[in-house]
Amino acid sequence: MAADPRLLLLDEPLSALDAALQAQMQHELIALQQQVKVAFVYVTHDQVHALALSQRIAVMQAGRVVQIDKPEIIYRQPMTRFVAGFIGACNLLDGTVERAADGCLQVRVDGLGALRVNSAEPLVAGSRGTVAIRPEQIRLQRGQTKAADDQSSSWPGVIRDRLYQGDVTLYTVELASGPRLQTMVANAATAEAGQFRQGDPVGLTWPETAGVFLCQ
Repeated sequence: MAADPRLLLLDEPLSALDAALQAQMQHELIALQQQVKVAFVYVTHDQVHALALSQRIAVMQAGRVVQIDKPEIIYRQPMTRFVAGFIGACNLLDGTVERAADGCLQVRVDGLGALRVNSAEPLVAGSRGTVAIRPEQIRLQRGQTKAADDQSSSWPGVIRDRLYQGDVTLYTVELASGPRLQTMVANAATAEAGQFRQGDPVGLTWPETAGVFLCQ
């Protein structure tokens, strides 16, 4: 910084630090960049660091930039299957477009049937692609029923695995129709006794706007 550079390259600067120091240094780097007004190019394999520190993210695949945008756009509206799976956990379901109208698609997915999803691209019936749904967008319900006023679709399944991460728990649910999906549940208001266990029968639901259809 003493050389007053126009551009600062940071090559995985936090990789040797423990989790607490990494969190502290993220705040320090953000404050430093705002203070000196120098562009930082931050290279990292840690997707959480990329989302937290960046104003723009470039995702590279095989040496080529496949998407560059704001962190929230990269996460919520990935352009390819690779970006969706690389940035954060994501359920990726292959399917075929049955009907397209007004930016909304009806996609036939093996084991799930017809799903309604959003698409930014104009598509025609018969187009193949992937439905991407983030785990935190899927609701997990005890038993295999849903509320009477719930207008979203519901699929019965069984808890096959759980990964406790402190603030959230990541569950893997095997649906009765075959596919396995991941769903994320916040632990803030959930006591240990209220958590789901392996083998528990459950139901999964998500709103129609949760899924994004990817052609690549």
